[in-house]
Amino acid sequence: MVDSEQVLGCKAPMGLVLVLLLSSLLGPLGQVQAQDCERPMRDTMSLTVEDIQKEHIPSGSFVTFVCENGYRSTGGSGKTTCVAGTWTSSTLSCEKFNCGSLELLNGHVEYSEGTSFGSVATFSCKDGYILSGRNQLICGNTEWLGRTPTCSVVKCDSPPSVDKAEGPSPKRDLYDFASVVRYKCQKDYTINGSASLKCSSNGEFTPNPPTCLMVRCNAPFIPNGSQKSGALPSYVHRSLVEYECNPGFKMEGKGVLICQLNSTWSSTSECKAIIITTTPTTTTTTPTTMTPKTPATTQKDEFNCGSLELLNGHVEYSEGTSFGSLATFSCKDGYILSGSEKLTCGNTEWLGRTPTCSVVKCDSPPSVDKAEGPSPKRDLYDFASVVRYKCQKDYTINGSASLKCSSNGKFTPNPPTCLMVRCKAPYIPNGSQKSGARPPYVHRSLVEYECNPGFKMEGEGVMTCQLNSTWSSTPECKAIIITTTPTTTTTTPTTMTPKTPATTQKDVLPVDPTSSPGDSKTSSQFLWFLVLVPIVLAVAIGLTLKKRGSQSLRAPVPLEEDKIL
Repeated sequence: MVDSEQVLGCKAPMGLVLVLLLSSLLGPLGQVQAQDCERPMRDTMSLTVEDIQKEHIPSGSFVTFVCENGYRSTGGSGKTTCVAGTWTSSTLSCEKFNCGSLELLNGHVEYSEGTSFGSVATFSCKDGYILSGRNQLICGNTEWLGRTPTCSVVKCDSPPSVDKAEGPSPKRDLYDFASVVRYKCQKDYTINGSASLKCSSNGEFTPNPPTCLMVRCNAPFIPNGSQKSGALPSYVHRSLVEYECNPGFKMEGKGVLICQLNSTWSSTSECKAIIITTTPTTTTTTPTTMTPKTPATTQKDEFNCGSLELLNGHVEYSEGTSFGSLATFSCKDGYILSGSEKLTCGNTEWLGRTPTCSVVKCDSPPSVDKAEGPSPKRDLYDFASVVRYKCQKDYTINGSASLKCSSNGKFTPNPPTCLMVRCKAPYIPNGSQKSGARPPYVHRSLVEYECNPGFKMEGEGVMTCQLNSTWSSTPECKAIIITTTPTTTTTTPTTMTPKTPATTQKDVLPVDPTSSPGDSKTSSQFLWFLVLVPIVLAVAIGLTLKKRGSQSLRAPVPLEEDKIL
């Protein structure tokens, strides 16, 4: 039998071996502790509000990512777990938010980095427009941060009036960009500056308004010279005169003078004496200055300047086209001359620039109340252009419906007016309408009236409704008055004598017994006599019987004594 101690002694080393083996196996696991994770970070992502405050996250715990401000999720999960100090991968994917492009009417948009989050859009307007609002916007996380601006057309205040000038035309309180206004000086005044001004992009009319000057040059005086050709007093702007020197004198300077805007002549010419050097046969004498007693003769330069052409105009020459000749310009009807009216042929060319003939322009005629037009509608019309007006419904035009641009730059005749024409229903006592229009009576409505039997028309029975809402005539129906010759009967009533109704002769003459039956006038009168006499007698009998009846109540009178008037 084995001793227990021996057994234990034998087993001890074995247990120790087991203990040591177990310790060697469990030792590393015993040293491994749960390791925390630090707060994770991802580009374009951020932690949720619950997780963003955590500095250390225990192993086995998880946090959630969301897309950063300005970014949008394109799918996946933002959840990640801490495993022994290491974060697992998340599948969340984020991309930058795109605000999309912007539009600016009458302007331009430029982007710093496209149209995504954080990009800047810069706005600018076309020439003649002004930006209203911010000139830059930033793309935020949901939209452009701010309202898109607008481009409003530049407006110019009305330019000032000019003394002694008509305009600015057309007349308005405000003008859009690029609008043009014009001035025209009154008679005897000359414009100094541009006649046309334009509304520029800075909201001002350019150039500056012109002025109107009374230009009058004094009569030129050149000693030892005289006027050869050109204008006569009064000398207005651009009046041209040509001077020549008397025999024995030579012109120094230009002999052609033009009246300038400052009321002075363009040049100051002089006529200087011609100095002649003579050579005697025996001695040489060189006088310093000498005026010959016999006028010196000089050979005339026969240089020819050639003919000129003037489109839409005519050129007339005083003495052909050679040196000293004068060319006079005029334009056809409907054209206006721009430039000098006359040019002189100099020793090398025509002295000055050939003028031009510009078509006459008319400003737009005014609108007419209650009318459509003028048509066609323009700011300016060429010579001979025609515009038309048309009155609205129920209105009648008074004047010419068509206006024409005349050679003086005005539309003729004057614009029409539109009238509401309504004539009242005509009333003619003892008359009635025979034919014609019915109410309402508008312009040119025509009615015809006739008189009732026993009445005669005086005046025109046909009436027309006129522009002033009155009828063209006012006829009358007057009673036909007939003169009768009563029979000679004597009545002697007891208390009173009945009176015969008084008649006055007016329209119908009494019957002439001596007239022939074939006379139409006499026959007519006789016929009337036959018709009316019995009527008058019947009336007289009736009156007498009535009177007798009233008297019989008081004092009866024998019937055989009654007399009939």
